[in-house]
Amino acid sequence: MNMRPPETRGPTPEEMRQITDGAAYAALLPKLTQDVDGMKQALQTKVFRQIREGTLTPEAALAYWIELKSLADLVSRFSTRVTIGVELGKQVAPAMNIGD
Repeated sequence: MNMRPPETRGPTPEEMRQITDGAAYAALLPKLTQDVDGMKQALQTKVFRQIREGTLTPEAALAYWIELKSLADLVSRFSTRVTIGVELGKQVAPAMNIGD
């Protein structure tokens, strides 16, 4: 196991995978966020309509909340992977003579 810091040893294959994945997620994130925002808006519209009509059940409210949380978690997970890739990229760039 290579214990030297990434800025002096270069990236491991796992770090390169995380950097590459982060770049892929970064390219996808704006569209994903836009789509998820539309899905959340549609869900909120449905919930408010059911509230106005008096047809929202506790079971449906819970299911809608779970769906809303899942959508938020999806965007959060992608954002985290982008951040990991960027941070690893910053760490290994000096060893790879990138950014000079």
